[in-house]
This record gives sequence, C-alpha cells and structure tokens, in this order.
Amino acid sequence: MNLTKEKIEQFWNFMLKEFDGEVVDKNTSNFMSTIGWALDTIGVVDQEVFIKRFVTVIPPKIYIPFELGVANDVWDLEDQITVCVHECQHLYQANKDGIIPFSVQYLTNKQSLAAYEAQAYVCNLELSWFLHKRLPDIKRLSEYLYSYNGTSKEVSFMRLYLEACADPIQQGALITQSSKVAIPWLKENV
Repeated sequence: MNLTKEKIEQFWNFMLKEFDGEVVDKNTSNFMSTIGWALDTIGVVDQEVFIKRFVTVIPPKIYIPFELGVANDVWDLEDQITVCVHECQHLYQANKDGIIPFSVQYLTNKQSLAAYEAQAYVCNLELSWFLHKRLPDIKRLSEYLYSYNGTSKEVSFMRLYLEACADPIQQGALITQSSKVAIPWLKENV
C-alpha cells in the first residue's frame, strides 16, 4: 500500500464526512490538557502519556496527537489509518445510540466501555487482516483496556469478543460499520 500524506489526509476527510466527525490537534487543545491533568490527578493515566499516545473521541470531535500524514515515533502512517477507522466506529456508536447516552455509558459503566471498545478494536483486527493477512495479538490488544481503567473482567470480555470475531474476519467478513466504509475506499484509492 502506497501511503502518502495526501492519501492519509484524503482518507481521514472521507471518513470524517461519512461519520459526521471533525479532527482536532490534541497537543494544542486546552480542553484535552485539562482532561489529561484530571486523569493524572486521580491516577488513571499520566498527563503526558494521555496527550501524546491516546487518540480521544468526544463526539463529534476526534482529538489526535499527530499531524495527519506525518509519521512519528508513536504513530506511523498505517497506525493513522487504523486509528481513524477505530475512532470512526466510536462516532458510529455515538450516532447510533445518541451522543449523550453513548458518552454517559462509556464514562460510567465499565461493561459498556468494554463493549464499545471491543467493537472498535474489531476494526483493528479488520484493518490488520486487510493490510497484512494476519491478526494482531488479541490478548495484548485486549489488555489495552487496562489503560482505560478496565478490570480483568472487562479485559476477558474483550478478549473473548475479539476471538469470536477473528474467524469471520479471516474468512473475509467485515463486521464493523467503520471498516465496511473504510476498506472499499482503501482498496480503490491506495
């Protein structure tokens, strides 16, 4: 796949239009800095890690810690494609369930958080299979939920969910709405 800055920007613009989103530079957002400070203060995640390593969705905005189409030591160009699809799945969830119900459930109910993230991480499986014909380490991927303050119960749920999706994906199925939109565009344009 020939990924360029222009192609990454085109892809993000296409996906944001499809899922009614917008992108914001997380590094310069006072709002994200305040959230990072609060999360650091209560012991959830270090503020700098939150700002530099986490993409954050507060519908309809996706706060990104990188410049679109410019690789850095954390976000290469494939990662930028994958995270776009993942985060657009969250926009789809918010649009489907309603922004307020989605946000409240995501922030206050660990089982809902795990379900939303499991669905979005299916995008990571779908993109990995599309790009490389291999799946990422599902156990390791599921453990990312710990960084969302998940417990072993939610991590186990997510692992089982992703494992259940693995075989259909390897058989060519696209499960998430976001991948159903993204992968045909990538096939045609990159």
